[in-house]
Amino acid sequence: MDPSSAPSSMFAGAARRVARGIKHFLCRACGRGGSAVGGEDAALTDTMLRAAGFDPSGVIVFNDGQRDVHNVFEVALQAMIGREVYRPYKGGRTGLQPRYYDIRLLADPGDQPGARDALDWLEAHAESGPGDSLRWPYEFDVDFRGKRISAPWVSAFGQAYVVLAYLCWFRHTSEARWLNRAVEGARLFAVPCAAGGVAHIFSEQEACFEELPAVSTHILNAHLISLLALAEVLALHRDSQLESAQQRGLTFLRNRWGDYDTGYWSRYDLSGRQRLFARLCPVAAEPKVFLGKAALIMDERVAATLDLADKSALAEGHCRANGIDWGGVFAKDAFRCRQILYGPDLHPEPAPTGTRQNTYLLMSAEPDESPDLVELKMELFAENDTTLEVHVRDLSRADLAFRPLRPESKVALNKGLNRVRLPVERKDLGEPLSAEYHDFHVTILELLADRTQDELIRMLAERFGSYR
Repeated sequence: MDPSSAPSSMFAGAARRVARGIKHFLCRACGRGGSAVGGEDAALTDTMLRAAGFDPSGVIVFNDGQRDVHNVFEVALQAMIGREVYRPYKGGRTGLQPRYYDIRLLADPGDQPGARDALDWLEAHAESGPGDSLRWPYEFDVDFRGKRISAPWVSAFGQAYVVLAYLCWFRHTSEARWLNRAVEGARLFAVPCAAGGVAHIFSEQEACFEELPAVSTHILNAHLISLLALAEVLALHRDSQLESAQQRGLTFLRNRWGDYDTGYWSRYDLSGRQRLFARLCPVAAEPKVFLGKAALIMDERVAATLDLADKSALAEGHCRANGIDWGGVFAKDAFRCRQILYGPDLHPEPAPTGTRQNTYLLMSAEPDESPDLVELKMELFAENDTTLEVHVRDLSRADLAFRPLRPESKVALNKGLNRVRLPVERKDLGEPLSAEYHDFHVTILELLADRTQDELIRMLAERFGSYR
């Protein structure tokens, strides 16, 4: 499989998919007359690149909004497949589009127009790194979820493709210098991020190869392609340092694969910010249901709170209520709350950029560490006995879609005031991931299982593949 339509790597191109998801995922505060959802949170919008063709030396370039820049990943890919690298961008696509071609099956890059131009660029831009390594830094700044990463910076994702490009040339020419370059590039996977490398070291036995070492969010595709690059090098060259790096990376994958597995889809990364996007759904217009306060509880610690009776609840922020089906504020005895209107009566068809039930809660927190127990705590008032359903964002869908909260989604409410605490799957606190990118994960896992003969990786590839 050639995942040629897979969305971009997070340092720039994931912006296209992630921003599209955020456009639906993050909602603009509005009243009854506003749109259901819409608008992006500018602080979470990543750097966007647009393909700008080829530079005077014939190497693919992108524009970052101010100037033309080279992207190491795409240049390395051009060194493997030539000017065909530009094909996905001919329709005006914004953002990067990573795709993987099995270097054991690729034709001789020396016969591909433009491939040697890109290889020459890699040769000219190689930089000596720590630990007898070579690295290829990025020459432009990027924004990733509100954090600025200033040039020059290195990326495990781009580094892996450079290693693969040199291996591709070695396979077809048998020139030792290309294998040497691949080995020197692969050595950066053994160098800790703090020392100028790309390895986030957890212990002597465990490391994650970081696409963005400065923020270390453990992006899955970068880790997988790095492991594949190491496997391809080690198939041609024995090196104890690289073998150790590979084992550390495999240990991370074995230990943490469950964090990337939602049970129905794969996750992009393990971002520090925990974000719950929920929808509250009354089962009928009567009896009326009202929401007072809501809180996100992590390991018995209140990580985020929201008071629906406060007018600021509908304002922009990391914790907010959104949607056009919130009613006015009422006082039920001493309990102040906001009505949850019954959307299906109001919307025979889904609202533009929304759903038929548009009562959303966005609860965000920056935990000290990944929580073991997460709960959604709510104070609800019901005029009579009834049921409220709670849904969470479906991470497998690029459009606005929801799944029932796991493990329980239906809340039985008694007449009067109810205080409920609902367990939340930690893996539901994430960002949507496109089907194309999920397929990219599956493809690399399948190849990695083949190269390493690791049964757990093979199982994970089959498990992710079954989610399609």
